[in-house]
Amino acid sequence: LGSGIIQRVRRFTDSGDDRKSFTLSRDDSAGQFGSDTAELSSFLKSHSTSELGKRELVVNEIIITEKQYLADLALLINDFLEPMRNMNIPKESLQKIFGNIEVIHNINSDVLADLETRLE
Repeated sequence: LGSGIIQRVRRFTDSGDDRKSFTLSRDDSAGQFGSDTAELSSFLKSHSTSELGKRELVVNEIIITEKQYLADLALLINDFLEPMRNMNIPKESLQKIFGNIEVIHNINSDVLADLETRLE
């Protein structure tokens, strides 16, 4: 296998190309499958772990952002919408100001719960 293949695999995995487009020629494997196969396998495993780590970071960022968004919606509902309801402001006016904020909050709460469940 040799270091040439390792370099090609690194270039390929770093480029983000479609995995189906990667092929090895007969010259690449000219009877050297022994110890170099372990090196290639190790590289691929570490690269996959790295990709999984990146995905986990992205999912965690989405969860953090979703939690902040829900906190902001809750603030609007608790500190503005509810007090304005108690002031006998017409429902039509509240609808124009706040729209479906409570429905949005409930849906996003479910989305967050699903994301957290899938991360576990």
